[in-house]
Amino acid sequence: MGALRLDNLTILLCLLASAFLFACSFGAVWVSNRRSRSAGHFSLAFTAGALSCFLFTFVQANGWWGIFLNTVVGDTLVSVFTSLLHVGIRRQIGLSRHHQLIATLPVVPFCCLVFFTEHRDSMLARILVLALYGVAIRTWVGIDLLKSGRPGTQRALAYVMFLFGALSLWQGLGTIAVGAPADYMRADLVQSSVLFLFLLFVLASGLLLFLLLNDDLVQRLEHDAERDFLTGALNRRGFERALIAELERSARHRQALVLGLLDLDHFKRINDTNGHAEGDRILCEITRVATASIRPYDYLGRFGGDEFVLLLPGTSLGEAKAVAERIRAEIAARLQSVSISIGLTAGVASDSMDSIVRRADEALYRAKQDGRNAIALA
Repeated sequence: MGALRLDNLTILLCLLASAFLFACSFGAVWVSNRRSRSAGHFSLAFTAGALSCFLFTFVQANGWWGIFLNTVVGDTLVSVFTSLLHVGIRRQIGLSRHHQLIATLPVVPFCCLVFFTEHRDSMLARILVLALYGVAIRTWVGIDLLKSGRPGTQRALAYVMFLFGALSLWQGLGTIAVGAPADYMRADLVQSSVLFLFLLFVLASGLLLFLLLNDDLVQRLEHDAERDFLTGALNRRGFERALIAELERSARHRQALVLGLLDLDHFKRINDTNGHAEGDRILCEITRVATASIRPYDYLGRFGGDEFVLLLPGTSLGEAKAVAERIRAEIAARLQSVSISIGLTAGVASDSMDSIVRRADEALYRAKQDGRNAIALA
């Protein structure tokens, strides 16, 4: 039996189908989760890729209009595909600069393609323009992914970008060495290899981008699962996880640590008199005041009802009392009819989560006994 081989038309049809399916899939993700703007960029990128494959496959390069669509528009859409992938990846990994610049970069290969099609017909020059553009953008994407510092999917995607950037360079050098093909649909070692490798790039990048979105979704779900739905502070589960980690770090490095319990005075009376909506507003305001009064690496949690918990790593009891007094005074100034009581305790090397919480609770009880709107130390 003769050996089976794929011709260029078959590869192009596979490319068209793959890009179209990825465009629809990322579009569905974006429609169902509008916060994931990167999924929208990925969908547009693969749509551009699918359109370029459609033009290459079904539009003959005959006559001015056919040549313009097949050569200039089709090849420019390949550049648009790469650029939109870059924009989406930068949004996904939290890089906020240069998005508009990257999105408009395909204008450069478009102008070059028009020149080398309409004014100086040179397929070799057109292939070199696309190859160099692919090298530059994919290398840029790979560097961005590695600089973000996250292992796993991002690192794998970076290596894919570097690999196919190198293959784009190989395409340019190979075309210079063997010459440009007279017709890209005709079987040619370099041209067929480039099309097949581009198919692999579409499949690899699409799958890794889905994994990247999935990683982000899992992180968001974990974040939301540890947040109080009303105030946005850590819920009991999230705070207990942070407390256990900080107790271990404090014992290991012999660092100071202070835990505080904050309780809203006469909260039931506020709910009964002014309604639960007003009570919710007050809880949210307390959260804002407390968050603004602590450092970015301190922790604020809501244990339930009107009880909040504060964790201050690397802080002495005296420093923590100053922070607590600032919170108490600010709440009294903003919410004149509202006051809070606070109990503080310093961690010790032998502390468990239960023991340090128990001491903070005892201190809070003393603050209540002292007439409320007070701070007590354990």
